[in-house]
Amino acid sequence: MPVRLALAALLALSPAAGAFGAATTSEYLADMDANGDGKVSLGEYQDYLLAGFRAMDRNRNDILDLDEFPEGTVGPNTAPVTLKSRLRNLKAAFGRQDRNRDGVLDAKELGEPPG
Repeated sequence: MPVRLALAALLALSPAAGAFGAATTSEYLADMDANGDGKVSLGEYQDYLLAGFRAMDRNRNDILDLDEFPEGTVGPNTAPVTLKSRLRNLKAAFGRQDRNRDGVLDAKELGEPPG
């Protein structure tokens, strides 16, 4: 359970936390779509969702050490999180959401949970 709490803390500190409360999926898309082309690339997806990781990584070593996790989220099974593993997980989530396999996410795909 502590690992889940830590992951929830990561999400809570990311811009995505506010995006889930966005009025529309189109607003969520606009927030993530850095170049304004109406689609979200893997890079835009990762950049947007890594903001929480980067905010928590106080020593900028690309590893969330246990002392960088929010208070109350570290337990006996909690392990440090590397930027590399976070990028890998985000790439996998992006792939699950990209239902039509065109390499970008549209508003419909963003509105659906990863499969």
